[in-house]
Amino acid sequence: MDGSQDDSNMPEQPFHERIQKQQLMIEQQRQEELLRLQQSAMAEKQQEEQERQLRQRRQEEELFRLQQEALLEKQRELGKPPPVHPTEIRTSIYPSSAVELNTTSALANYATEAG
Repeated sequence: MDGSQDDSNMPEQPFHERIQKQQLMIEQQRQEELLRLQQSAMAEKQQEEQERQLRQRRQEEELFRLQQEALLEKQRELGKPPPVHPTEIRTSIYPSSAVELNTTSALANYATEAG
């Protein structure tokens, strides 16, 4: 009788194996799809971060440009010259402090005194 029971279980064995193989295959496909989704999400997150950094950099550049414009406009309003290069020297001579040299008169006076 033991032999007949073994024979009755034999056809079921391949059925269970097929079910097990299908379950393993489904699990493997699920794992592959999960990995693909994770990679896709990571790539999308990196893209969003790069775009955010680019927007931030552009905003900072625009802010700097606007600050420079405002500073230049304020200096124009105050009548001050724009900033100069650190090695450039600027001086202003006003009419009250100007020195006039009349070389013709000076030479004539010298010639008269000497002569």
